[in-house]
Amino acid sequence: MQTKNYLEKWILNERPDRPFLVAVSGAQGCGKSTFCRDLVESYTGLGLRAISVSVDDFYLTRDQQKQLTESTSNPYLMQRGYPGTHDVPLALKILKTLKAGLPTQIPRYDKSAYSGLGDRGDRSTWTEVREPQDIILFEGWFLGFQPTQTEDNHLNLINEHLSNYQPLFDLFDRLVYLRPESVEDVVDWRIEAEQKMKAAGKDGMSDEQVRSYIEKFVPAYHLYGPSIQPSIEFLVQTDRSWLMKA
Repeated sequence: MQTKNYLEKWILNERPDRPFLVAVSGAQGCGKSTFCRDLVESYTGLGLRAISVSVDDFYLTRDQQKQLTESTSNPYLMQRGYPGTHDVPLALKILKTLKAGLPTQIPRYDKSAYSGLGDRGDRSTWTEVREPQDIILFEGWFLGFQPTQTEDNHLNLINEHLSNYQPLFDLFDRLVYLRPESVEDVVDWRIEAEQKMKAAGKDGMSDEQVRSYIEKFVPAYHLYGPSIQPSIEFLVQTDRSWLMKA
């Protein structure tokens, strides 16, 4: 917790006198979403306007993802998650609007829809932002990753999609990276997160389905992890405690 308190203060110290967009990039299940929610609550208590937005909320709709799945032989694009499965123009539009301090609506993605396959929520579920925000937290698992050539042709196609996200990454004022000490921990973290969602009464995937889903991301962590150039970096240990990297 001491490390997380440090990060909270670091963001405050870095903040200019305008809407401040901080990307929080980290492995699935490492605790970044919860941390961002806690930060929003803390900053609100200090009299600041703060909001947390997830790249997950810009996933393609269920129908769009279904069409993509049926039209590709790339295993990384047959499920939501990888670059290529988001509405990038929508994300760009909304983040630019937030940085300009203008009103907007932020989509919300329901991961429990269709027995865990997910779908973008109806507009009635979108978050309305009416006032300029002091701090905008944008979290996701691959934020800041750079295209990296590999012998895996399926990942080379992901490289092409990843290039389309660079204008989005260029909007970041700061980039925080939560690097997993062991990539293999990501599978267990994501299973635990799904179990908590189901315990809360929502539909979700079985442990076996989650494992099959999340293991497809392991090659990306190994390939793209070294390419990221964060403003500040923390090492996430197996128990999900954080250590600051020099």
